[in-house]
Amino acid sequence: MKKILITLFLSLSLLAAIPLGAGAIETAVRYSVDGNYIVKIPDYIEADTDGETLEITNAVIPFDYEITVSADYDGTLRLEDEPNITLPYKLFVNENEYTNGTVFLKQSAGNPNGKVAAQLSAEINEKPLYAGVYHSTVTFDIQVREVTETNYSAEDIEKNPHLIGIGSTKPEYVVAHFNQDFSSVIITKNGENSDGKMRGWNARTSPFCEHKDSLTEATVKKGVVNIGSTAFYECSNISDVHLPDGITEISRYAFNGCSSLQSIYLSNDIKKINSYAFAGCSALTQITLPKDLDKIEDGVFSNCSGLTSVTIGDKVTKIGSSSFSSCGSLNAIELPPNLQSIGFWAFRYCNSLETVELPESALSLGSHAFSDCRKLRQIRLPEKLTEIPDALVYKCSALEHIDIPNGVTKIGSWGLSGCRKLSSLHIPNSVITLGRLSLNNLTSLTAFTVEENHPVLFAEDGILYSKDKTKLLYFPCAKNISRYTVPESVTELGESCFGLCSTLTDIYVGNQVTVIDSGIFGNMKRPFVHTPAGSAMEQFCAANNIPYDNVMQ
Repeated sequence: MKKILITLFLSLSLLAAIPLGAGAIETAVRYSVDGNYIVKIPDYIEADTDGETLEITNAVIPFDYEITVSADYDGTLRLEDEPNITLPYKLFVNENEYTNGTVFLKQSAGNPNGKVAAQLSAEINEKPLYAGVYHSTVTFDIQVREVTETNYSAEDIEKNPHLIGIGSTKPEYVVAHFNQDFSSVIITKNGENSDGKMRGWNARTSPFCEHKDSLTEATVKKGVVNIGSTAFYECSNISDVHLPDGITEISRYAFNGCSSLQSIYLSNDIKKINSYAFAGCSALTQITLPKDLDKIEDGVFSNCSGLTSVTIGDKVTKIGSSSFSSCGSLNAIELPPNLQSIGFWAFRYCNSLETVELPESALSLGSHAFSDCRKLRQIRLPEKLTEIPDALVYKCSALEHIDIPNGVTKIGSWGLSGCRKLSSLHIPNSVITLGRLSLNNLTSLTAFTVEENHPVLFAEDGILYSKDKTKLLYFPCAKNISRYTVPESVTELGESCFGLCSTLTDIYVGNQVTVIDSGIFGNMKRPFVHTPAGSAMEQFCAANNIPYDNVMQ
């Protein structure tokens, strides 16, 4: 095992000496004892032995490990020149008789009891009959193992301020073991009856939140099966989280606001990651989701502003609302082939996302699912899509082209609004409903096109009207003309029908127009209106401070 150079959580001092000549037997025979120590020392434990004593001076025990020390001996002294001549002896640890091979020292890193020492001694059982030097060998075995399960009693936990019971079934079934300065914590299954289930908390009430200013590392050991709700909520200094295989669920808000967390391993054993579990983890750059995950819950990775790539398993059928919203560094996303639905705001404000290809199965799309994706240039919609929801690509100002599938019956409110690089838009015959401002602020659009037999829409010279040409729906913002006369058939001017048409300087509106929406000009610089005296348009201009005269062409 490699040497681990970390700040010492424990300074362990072990002195093992066997003054075998110190027995209680009196004799006139002159003899002496030469103790021989054989030591197996892990390479990160500093130890010295001179043949008579063993001293461990600097045991660098990793926080999530423990050290055990035992000694093997045969209880027999042998005369140097005559090995068949023997003396029996007993070994003692701290004056208690020691049984061969049992553990006489067990120590975990971070143990609050501090320095531990063990003194070995021996006592001769029989009176020596022969003079000379007697030999014995004691073999020390130092084992260091990773702690995956612990066995603290409820009383142990109560007495130790660095141990906290966090089990769901019983508090003592799962233990959080903090180091001395509360910068690191290990979470283990505790006791043979433990089910490994961690409890949940309300926001900012978990023991980890209580030490969020000092906590930088958390290690969960195998045997623990879940991460409780809001467990590490807003632990903004935690940078290293180690999750084992065997975790099956990460509860809601578990790591929400862990803004220093840079990476995390999510094993394929995880079946559910609950809402907002990693929201606000702004230092996360890459995520590989468990392959058997079938749903990405609401807000799971929202506001992960550093996230650049996500690997989603093929079994995911639903991406929840706001699941990746405000992931401003996410520049690509490969959606799974069996995806059926994407919730509202799912990818909103993903300002680095450039292309999106929706699988054919993704027929349920939430409002604002891709709105405000300022670099989105291309999005492919499923051929069998029946509705473009409200604000689907609202303010996707880099979007250059979009094909509306022939089967879409509705374009929701603000559905394509603000796509300022769309230069043309063909509306298929299947579209019978245009939501409020669905085609507003398309500032590069030079023409709308519809087929001659469209049931509800009509396009002439690139301008969009109702089928009977009684309502002006949208004047293409980039149509390069400065003067426009509203056709005599038009009796109604729809909302924002002239929105952001910056080239228009003069509009001629006759008496036949009687219905005028209050927002026909949107946020554009208003043109000069020419309309007959007493017309509805004159009244509208007067009420809204729009310059006009009564001179018609």
